[in-house]
Parts: sequence; C-alpha cells; structure tokens
Amino acid sequence: MAWFALPASAQTVLGPWVDQAEQRIEATRKADVRVLVLDERQRPVPDVAVRFEQARHAFPLGVVVHAGGLAGYDPDAAVWRCFNAASLRPLTAWPGVQPSGPTDFDFEAIDAALTWAELFGLDVHFGGMLSADPAFQPGWAVGLEGDEKLDAARRYIDAVVGRFRGRLRSAALYVDDLEHDWLTDAELRWLFRRAALADPAASFWVGEGHAMEGERGRRALIEAERARQVFIPSAGLSVGQVFGAEFRPGVFRRWTQRIGGLDLPVLVDGLEVGGASDLNAPANLETVLITLFAEPTVAGIYLDGVLPSTARDPAAALIDEHGQPTGSGAVLDRLFRQRWWTDEAFTSDVLGYADARVFKGRHRVTATLPNGRRLEAQVEVTGGAEQGVLVLEPVWSE
Repeated sequence: MAWFALPASAQTVLGPWVDQAEQRIEATRKADVRVLVLDERQRPVPDVAVRFEQARHAFPLGVVVHAGGLAGYDPDAAVWRCFNAASLRPLTAWPGVQPSGPTDFDFEAIDAALTWAELFGLDVHFGGMLSADPAFQPGWAVGLEGDEKLDAARRYIDAVVGRFRGRLRSAALYVDDLEHDWLTDAELRWLFRRAALADPAASFWVGEGHAMEGERGRRALIEAERARQVFIPSAGLSVGQVFGAEFRPGVFRRWTQRIGGLDLPVLVDGLEVGGASDLNAPANLETVLITLFAEPTVAGIYLDGVLPSTARDPAAALIDEHGQPTGSGAVLDRLFRQRWWTDEAFTSDVLGYADARVFKGRHRVTATLPNGRRLEAQVEVTGGAEQGVLVLEPVWSE
C-alpha cells in the first residue's frame, strides 16, 4: 500500500457555474448499471449491499511524456494514480522521427516511451505526425510540392501507423497550425482514410497547436468546423494551451461553450495551467478541469508540466522537487480520485436488483450474501444500450 500526504485542498472554486457544471458531469460522465444478486439456488437476494469500487476511468486523463521519462513515477501514489493514458507529443516531432530523408526513420525514443506506457497499462496518444509549419518539418521536406510532397506525407503516415498499429489510442495526424497551408483538402481526406484503414482501432485528429484562447482559439474552431464541412474524416480537433498569470476564467468557459455549441469533439493535448502564484494556480487548474470535464464533446485531457523540470510556468507543476504533490497536484487528485470517482454501495431491492449510477469506466463489484459468501465481478461501465444486467451469483461450489 502506498502512503502519501496531500496538501490541504479544500474546494477553492465555487459559484452557480460550478453547480451547473457538476450537474452536466453527473448527466454525461456517469451511467446507470443494474445488478441482480442471486444465491446458490438462483433465488434473488434482497437487502444486500452491492459495492462499486472504480479501478479506471473511461475518460482519458493523460500525462505528457518528455525525453528522459517521468522521474519518480509511481502508479499508486497521489497525482500519478489519476493518469490512465500518456501523450508522446514531445517525442514525435516529424524532424526528429524522419531527420534525413523519406526513407530514414528514428523510432528509438518513441519505442522506449511506448513500451514504458504499456508496462503500466496507459493508453497512448501519439501526438502530432505531419505539420503544415515549415519550422516543424524536416529540412529535406521543406519546399516539396505536388506528388513529391504527397508521397513524402504518405510514406511517413504509412511508416508510423504501420509500425504502431494496434498500440495507439489516437494521434494528431495533421497539425495545421493556422498560419500555414501545406496539404489540400483532397490530400487530407485521402491520408485520413488511409490511416483509418491501416489502424481502425485508433482515432486520428486535426491538430492546431496551442489554440484554446484569444484569436487563435477562435480561428481554431473556425478551421475545425470548416474541415468537417469539407468532409475531412478526422475524429475532431486536437489542441493544447499553457495558461499562466493572464488566465481569464470567463473567456475560457465561453470558448468551451462554443465547442459544445458546435458539437465538436476536442482532444486536449499539452494542457498546462499555472498562475500568478503557487496559491493562484490550483484555483485556475480546478476551473479548467471542471469546465472541460463538464463538456461532453471533450474526449480526453493530457496534462503537461507535471514535473518542475518540464513546466513552462513553475506554478503549474503537479509534483514538487521532492516528489510530493503541489497544491495543483492535490486539486487534480481530489477531483479525479475523490469527487469524480465511484466507491459506493447500493442496496438490492425485494427482487434482488440494485440500481447504481457510477462514473463510466472499469469497476470491481462485490456483495456478501447473508450466509457470508462473497460475490465479485469486474464490469466495464460504458453507458451504452448493450450494458445489460450484471448478475452476481455463486459459480464455484464451496
């Protein structure tokens, strides 16, 4: 058992908007499950406590992995235990993966990070693949045109998707970056379809870099909506942002409302939330997480700057230099392992049914019959029509 101490982290963000957000979270991030408790003779058992203990969230909450890995990572410790996914975005820049030419690939860092993530059961977001910005293209690819350009893009997508087929949850196939046009709509449609056929289990997104506020945030939504209107078959928009001392909660909430109004799926990759001070940063992080988790179109969050060595804003770090949770780290742990985490008992009725509403994800379900026999099952709660009834019953004779 891991023992750890968390900094004091009483709820710091209050107001009607928080109450409304929690109502949306209750409605969209939870699902109903019905359990039927039977005894050895297949008779329903009333008045039995059926406990749901969550083991994993369905919602991807990830950590961004930098070169050198994550010092002090412990999947059972506070903060670290919140993560069920990892983003490799700092390791997947196109120039680093394909530095010298269209047939030259260097996957060493990605292979090591992916193996590490799989060892700890973390789903993997690849990060960005192709970039429209010449500053993020390998030197040999800058200036390519026509079929030569498209062939270079095809070779790269085929190599990456082929190598990691079945091991990725998602990837930002094309980072548009707003200021540059590199591939046409027809070329993007072809590349997205090609990637989806090569790895049907992964989702492929259009990336826009840091674009969750201000004019860039507005333009990113316009471009994402345009991509949908011209039938580019992406999963949605992948964006990130570093919020610091100038963070404006009202402006950010309005941006999030816009993605909801557009019904636009958004993957947040590379989110870092700091503030004017170590005292201000936790409240900012709580505001951002509540806002994003309450928006049903947000499909995942990958946090950057977890360690002091990778945080652009020192106040954004979730773990301090001694390996202990910061105030912001305590906020993350409280939200995703207490407030938005199910550990609750529900009582079976006279017909043996217990009706539960729990956060979507993986759960261990247990009950103890009146004769002392313990029943146990694992269930993945999805909220889909196929969920059905979970039957808890003795299988093995004692």
